[in-house]
Amino acid sequence: MPNKNINNFFFILFSLIPISIIAGPAVSLINVLLIDLLFLNLLIYKKEYSFLKNNIIKYLFIFYVYLLFNSFVSIDQEIGFFRNLGFLRFIVLFVAFNYFFREQNFMKNVFISWAFILFFITIDVLFESFMGRNLVGFESPHRERIVSFFKDEHIVGGYLYGFSFILLGYLFDNYKLNNKYLILFL
Repeated sequence: MPNKNINNFFFILFSLIPISIIAGPAVSLINVLLIDLLFLNLLIYKKEYSFLKNNIIKYLFIFYVYLLFNSFVSIDQEIGFFRNLGFLRFIVLFVAFNYFFREQNFMKNVFISWAFILFFITIDVLFESFMGRNLVGFESPHRERIVSFFKDEHIVGGYLYGFSFILLGYLFDNYKLNNKYLILFL
């Protein structure tokens, strides 16, 4: 499989992260696990383990070992162990982000797709705030709260807030936005 095809495949998976979160926990978990498993498979195939030299990765793995140890000394060991075992998927996702985002075009294209999705959701939020229902007809059980595409969950504000910080960080880093008044405003 050529390198370009691999990048395109991972581009699709990374671009679908915001949509998979909207679709629900099972879909987002499947998306993250697909990224993780295919990324680990790619590393084994390419025999590329240089990422282990990164201090942040080392600290994350030390933290992960601490979480597992903490599970064994907790009151309910079984629940804590399985909950902490799942944290590994976020470490692998972080490593995958770092691996693919070294390529500037990959990162730029993913952030453009995320910005488009967030723009569409923002339009939907504004539409719902004026019309009482979103673009596909979902209405909030509480008229003063907005649900957008999350049907009956009032989490669209946190969703937009989290992704907007990621996008703003990208803009500040790549376009050298050093205006202190803009930072203060945001």
